[in-house]
Amino acid sequence: MNVFCKSLSVFVLLLMLFVGNGIADDFKISTEDEDIELINTNRDENGKIIRTGYLTNPWYSNWSIGASFGIQTLMSGTGEHNTGLDIHTARITPMFDITLAKWFTPVIGVRGGLSGWKMEESFPEGWEGNHYPLARSDDRSVTYFSEFHVHGEAMWNVINSIWGYKANRFYNFIPYAHFGLFQLGHPDEGMFAKVRRDREFMVGLGAYNTFRISNSIVIGLDLRWGNISGRYHDESNGGRVNYYSATLGVAYTLEKWYWARSKGLEISRDRAIAAANRSLADADRLRAENEALKVLINELNSREPEGVKVVEAVAATSFQERVMNADLVLYYEINISKLNFTERHHLDEFVKETLDRDPEHIFYLTGSADKGTGTFEINTRLSRERAFGIREILMNEYKVPEEQIVIKATIISDKHEDGALDRCVLIEKE
Repeated sequence: MNVFCKSLSVFVLLLMLFVGNGIADDFKISTEDEDIELINTNRDENGKIIRTGYLTNPWYSNWSIGASFGIQTLMSGTGEHNTGLDIHTARITPMFDITLAKWFTPVIGVRGGLSGWKMEESFPEGWEGNHYPLARSDDRSVTYFSEFHVHGEAMWNVINSIWGYKANRFYNFIPYAHFGLFQLGHPDEGMFAKVRRDREFMVGLGAYNTFRISNSIVIGLDLRWGNISGRYHDESNGGRVNYYSATLGVAYTLEKWYWARSKGLEISRDRAIAAANRSLADADRLRAENEALKVLINELNSREPEGVKVVEAVAATSFQERVMNADLVLYYEINISKLNFTERHHLDEFVKETLDRDPEHIFYLTGSADKGTGTFEINTRLSRERAFGIREILMNEYKVPEEQIVIKATIISDKHEDGALDRCVLIEKE
């Protein structure tokens, strides 16, 4: 009992130290950090739950170390060849658990650890002591042996999977499957003595419940069940043994503790309008550039595949207004003509909703590249590839007939102060 109380005191002191450091870390994060603002909600601007679109953090991020303290027990069989289960064989003993975990996404993670300390188990009635080669008992009623368990787990965050990730969520439920080596030691000969049947594999399930108390700190309640071959204490060949444990502890996340959704690509209409209002237009220069673009587009249209509808560009001076009035604006990363995961999700929702409402809807597309970066040849290619890429997606994935797709223009624009707003494809009413 003295050892138990001392260990519990050390654990409480470590817990207070970790919690204090974690709370102090909260004040180091600026409230203006846009990533933090994004991930403190699990819904989009329309109130729908967001389950995807999270950026993958570097390999060294989202690691956590944990320490916990609790109780464990074994429940063996009492029938012939150690079959069946008898609660009277169980004895509750203290244990510790040290873990290292890595989360790959807000939903999927793995964890490994080392647990153990001391194990006790009652002799089933009528059994002789030679059935317990690892045991020593003066009264022949209880076995005593040292024990440790090396384990690994595959974890699934159910809350984040169903309701979307929130950095400030208080509670998370994380079931897991585990597999590992259960090692027993003789009380006299030590943990690593060559005692027969002294180690067995354990498999089972568990439930890890976390309670957030700061950005980097969670309190964890870990409930575990495991199944072991009864050979470790039975000279015969029978039976299974059930293992149960419950621990309470703390986990501290190293490096980047949170997940962010795509930043700079999810540009809201309000932000686009604000950027457009800040843009200064030179009417004469824009008209001249528009005429040059018309000539280029007419030349390119003569080389378009048969059946593709392409019309001349409308005046480039109206591009900002068209961005604001478009049904959907899909944004691209610099020098990329393929949609990222988040924008594909936006396109998917828009197309499905539109076709459900009007199966014969005509999609008018305009591809655009940013004039401020890259050469004229590269930007010409990018704007065309972006528009025709959306055309191919509409035809191949959503079976939109080609006569319902019109490419209005492929242009090179510098109509916004932020060049990211010019790297886009507009889907317009007409």
